[in-house]
Amino acid sequence: MQVPYYFVADFEAILKTKKIQEYIPCSFAYIKVYYDGQLYSEKIYVRLNTAQRFIIEITQEVMAIYEEYKQSKPIIPLLPEEEEIYNNAEHCWVCEKEFERLEEKVRDHCHITDKYREAAHSAYNL
Repeated sequence: MQVPYYFVADFEAILKTKKIQEYIPCSFAYIKVYYDGQLYSEKIYVRLNTAQRFIIEITQEVMAIYEEYKQSKPIIPLLPEEEEIYNNAEHCWVCEKEFERLEEKVRDHCHITDKYREAAHSAYNL
């Protein structure tokens, strides 16, 4: 299943040469990439308290993503062919188990694109 964004991050550190070496983070950079591979944003930070600042920045990014996706959007209406496939589905596309007589079968859809995926158990379409 897709995720709306992913991050690629890198740290640079200064090495204090002692008997036991100590790495001191001095900068970081990260990019936020949209699910389709497009660059969404980038951040470069070169200052003190690098590790702490990284945690703050990533936490803010995660909260923004949460706010964006916390409300489910309605599914795009199914095409007639998709509706027929759904009606005839006997197995959940996620777990591949057969639908039991009393189990609710739902039209699972991507919460990023709002497009129909396949028939699923209701527990998988959160």
